[in-house]
Amino acid sequence: MADTALKQVNYRIRYATYCAVAAISLSPAACGDKPAAKVAADATVAADATPTDAVDASSTAADGGDAGGAEAGAVGSAAKQAQIMAIKETAQFALPLKEPVQIVRTEGDIGNIYAKNRRDLSVVAGFVLARHRYFQMELTRRLGLGEISALLGDGALSQDVEARLNGSNFTAGAVQDRLTPELLEVYDGFAEGINAYIDLVVAGKMPEPSEIKLAKGILGGTAATLMKKWDRRSVAGASAAIVYNLGYETDDIGRTNAIANLPAKYKDKPLAQLRLAGALADIEYLVKPIKPVSSAAGSGLDLNGKQVTKTEVGKIPPGKDVAYWLKWLQERAPKPLPTALAQRQKIRDAQWQLRSGHDRVQGFGSNSWAVAGTGATGSAGLLAGDGHLPLSVPALFYQVGLDTAVFGGGPTHQKGLMIPGLPLMAVGTNGGVAWSQTQLVGDITDWYRDQVVLDKDGKPVATRFSEGGKLVDKPLKVVEETIEVANVPLLGSKGRTEKWLRYVTWDGRWLTDFEGPSVQPTKYTAKYGETVAAVAGGFVVPQDENADGIVEGIAFDFTGLDKPNIVAAVDGFGHSADVWQLRDHTRKLLAYSQNIVAADSKGNVLYTGYQAVPCRKHLPRDADGTWKKGADPKQLIDGTLYTGFTIPTLADGTIDESQSADPTKCVVPFDSYPQSVNPPQGFVVTGNNDPGNLSTDNNLLNDPYYIGGPWANGYRADSIAEALKPMVAAKNADVTKMAQVQGHIQSRLGGDFGPIFVKAIADIKALVGKSGLTADQQRAVDLYQAITPTLRDDAVARIQAWVAAGTPALSGVVTFYHKVAAGEVEHAIATSIFNAWMSAAVGLTVDDEGLDLWEPWGADARTRAMWFMWQGRGPNNPGKMASWNSATQESAFFDILSTEPIERADELVVMALKQGLDALAAKNAFNSPDPTKWIWGLRHGVHFDSILAKFLGSNEQYAALTETFSITPSLLPLADKYPPNDPRAGLTQFPRGGDAFAVDAAGGIFSSGYGSGPVFRLAIALTPTKTTGVNVVPGGQSGLTDSPFFADQVKEWLANGAWPLRYEVDDVVAGAVGREVCK
Repeated sequence: MADTALKQVNYRIRYATYCAVAAISLSPAACGDKPAAKVAADATVAADATPTDAVDASSTAADGGDAGGAEAGAVGSAAKQAQIMAIKETAQFALPLKEPVQIVRTEGDIGNIYAKNRRDLSVVAGFVLARHRYFQMELTRRLGLGEISALLGDGALSQDVEARLNGSNFTAGAVQDRLTPELLEVYDGFAEGINAYIDLVVAGKMPEPSEIKLAKGILGGTAATLMKKWDRRSVAGASAAIVYNLGYETDDIGRTNAIANLPAKYKDKPLAQLRLAGALADIEYLVKPIKPVSSAAGSGLDLNGKQVTKTEVGKIPPGKDVAYWLKWLQERAPKPLPTALAQRQKIRDAQWQLRSGHDRVQGFGSNSWAVAGTGATGSAGLLAGDGHLPLSVPALFYQVGLDTAVFGGGPTHQKGLMIPGLPLMAVGTNGGVAWSQTQLVGDITDWYRDQVVLDKDGKPVATRFSEGGKLVDKPLKVVEETIEVANVPLLGSKGRTEKWLRYVTWDGRWLTDFEGPSVQPTKYTAKYGETVAAVAGGFVVPQDENADGIVEGIAFDFTGLDKPNIVAAVDGFGHSADVWQLRDHTRKLLAYSQNIVAADSKGNVLYTGYQAVPCRKHLPRDADGTWKKGADPKQLIDGTLYTGFTIPTLADGTIDESQSADPTKCVVPFDSYPQSVNPPQGFVVTGNNDPGNLSTDNNLLNDPYYIGGPWANGYRADSIAEALKPMVAAKNADVTKMAQVQGHIQSRLGGDFGPIFVKAIADIKALVGKSGLTADQQRAVDLYQAITPTLRDDAVARIQAWVAAGTPALSGVVTFYHKVAAGEVEHAIATSIFNAWMSAAVGLTVDDEGLDLWEPWGADARTRAMWFMWQGRGPNNPGKMASWNSATQESAFFDILSTEPIERADELVVMALKQGLDALAAKNAFNSPDPTKWIWGLRHGVHFDSILAKFLGSNEQYAALTETFSITPSLLPLADKYPPNDPRAGLTQFPRGGDAFAVDAAGGIFSSGYGSGPVFRLAIALTPTKTTGVNVVPGGQSGLTDSPFFADQVKEWLANGAWPLRYEVDDVVAGAVGREVCK
């Protein structure tokens, strides 16, 4: 019971953080609550209503038939009011409003909210979102405030402590303090709408959310005790959770320790010096992308092709030699962290990435691009966006329309996607501009290793800082945090109030951990001279555990601690008239870390990744830009030598650049940040790639400013760019074509590595029967001949044909959403073979080293390292690699670390082929040695797992229940009926094409499923007279399984289809299925 309970609590914590992933990167996860999809019988939109049924011509505002109380002729558009009021009324709700509000429901139960004022608009938005997503919203705000324990018990205590120690709770207060009078009304109104929903549930007038029904059995209590009222701080808490998922990161700690342990790792290993130098030069500091695509030309604004300072693509300076990197290790390598501290930080980092919805192995990210009117049909500005995050049920995003223009003449008329818990539009359009976002991979968090001073009771009281060449004790600021813990007998939690201290250094950095052993406060009795301290992710007894005379501490500085006002910025996006106004609103972005792409109705397009980034002038560098020892912001900074930074802001939240003379307050200038408006190519694109030719010369330190990186390999951005070029040239880009690009599933790895693998096999085949072979050649021949000849030759021939066809990564499986074309099955088999082959090759080439230096994500970094290793083979070290072995004329990493002989690259290819073919034939794969059975879609697919499956743990008694809360082929059968022995009958996921780095993100070499996928597919066209578009989410608006809106959008999503966006009133009315009245 204890283990099961712990799993349940751990998942709830993870789920809460997933709910905080932003609408971009977002860093990502779709967190679904299971709210009631229906209200009382007299307040429910009929499931079978049609757009035609919804229009009641006998009831119009002009005739005085205003059931909702709206007046025709009120400020706004009388004609549009009449259109809306003519829609059949299907429900009424009594809410705390100043004026009546209309909710027009279109297909999928998507609500289009029409209010006279913004405060009422926010009330109804809160009510509408809570009806579908209450529990998701509740956990998001608790995550941001560090109040999960008050609901789930002490199993979540360490997570709440972390929320207090990492500043999330503090940032919630800052968000609240920054709200303007208008936004205060928005936040207050949103909370009032949620509370109105809670009141109706508690009164028995609306069904309880499904999670509350389940939670009562586990947590105890009633809806009245479990559903807590919201206020503006609650909404600010949800906002803070988003801030931390956007830009806060913990990678620097693990990276420091990985580098520090390199010498010990390779001690007495073969080719040790080459491996040591190569781990740095050819992996850690290899930052150039495989495809050198940049979103802007360079640092500063690229306007209409204006020349800016940029690096030259393709002109890579010579690499530094082995001696340089060995000297670097000797002079600059940090010392390892104390063992317990290092282990705790490694676990914490992994948990943070998991809770944030970030898949560090597969990678995560998003795509967004915009086409200028010069290249589009009808001169429209075009925007496309698809965020790649974990695919859970219900979806992360919520489709909605917000309007104060029609009935109130106000400035708000928006359609797009919100994140449940936040009252603002995350991505979408207002008719003048449309915008979407992706993860930037910016560096806005600095981590430090400090020397901590303890008092006689073992309590931290100071840190040491060098002044005049001497270490001086600097007193710590101590803040008490109070955490309420729920009484949950089933989970072994006793209700209580806990008080813990957090510590802030003299210069404003927050301490999150101390050297010393981990303990459980409820089971540990402190000895004399000991104090149990709360740290991020647990509790420790601070002490000098490694007996070096120093008690180490870990502290951080984060731009999010400098009182960000991103709420005003994001609200400004939704009220901008064009891309220039939207760009100006980005001047307030602090702790955002997103690429932003926009198009406007004038045909302009914008790319910007701007956010406030410290100049870090207080951290010294060498003449070549390399950070001095202890000053590298990508590693732990020496807190005895260097202080934190401050991002100064003006009263309205705009970043203040006037204090640049102060090295700790200097920020990267807005006009020096990579940005692009209307570039000559006619479009802008971001796929988490390099924002402005900062890494294409393989150096992040020789640009005007350091802002982060490295970035993705450029595959997705390159695929998008190549698809857009012919459209723009023909001036025929449109929404339909944008959606087609989103469905791109060509295997980019197959195109690059497929020919390499085939050639390696051919070279080995040519050695068969020859005498005088070297030892490695003979090993390769033996491996080649050990593979069943017919199977081996068939596999290689299939890959050759597949490469010649352009490496289409096709499913090959007939389903209700996909018809198999002629020749598709052959390509699907080849896709299976290549991905199994590639996976084994990655394992043999780089994973055998056991390194933890993969930036920004494992899939990108591993394939980047492999690609340049292959390009660096040959005489005279053509790739200038530090790991180049003169004896083999290739990288030392082609040698398998754990074996005695020195393996060669070609040898690894044939070894990987055998491993891949064996893996495909294995029982846990296709369970057959027959390649004709190896159809990609039978192994590679997508599943939409309910959060309840993990919420309830792995107990078999819940299996049938959790199955009903997921979207699987059991719910949506792949075919009406299956013939005998049809392999589709046993599938638990939906067959899909695609593989790693496709635009339509689809897992691949490291997984037969999806690490993440498009959590929306949005495409919009803007002209001065009309806004059109399409959108779809992977699931539905509702999380309730018996709702017709639970999985209705999945069918379109699987087919790469979408629904009309319905921005214009005419389009909303045309798709209306009913009108709900709130008053």
